[in-house]
Amino acid sequence: MSSKQSRKTSSATVAPGISPRQEVERLIQKDRLKDAVKQAKLCFKEEDSPENHQLLERAYFLRARQLLKLG
Repeated sequence: MSSKQSRKTSSATVAPGISPRQEVERLIQKDRLKDAVKQAKLCFKEEDSPENHQLLERAYFLRARQLLKLG
């Protein structure tokens, strides 16, 4: 029988006092683009405003560019 392992993600917990948008920006600055995309998705899901959509697009674009560089 197989047991399910739980995966912990660091992007699930946001420091108190920091907005989800600020968290995405912080992750982008740290070049943690995979986590930035995850956080941007959550931010957009919570409130589907044009600003959050643009943030999600930016995170996707930067992540795609990073993956192209890495091969």
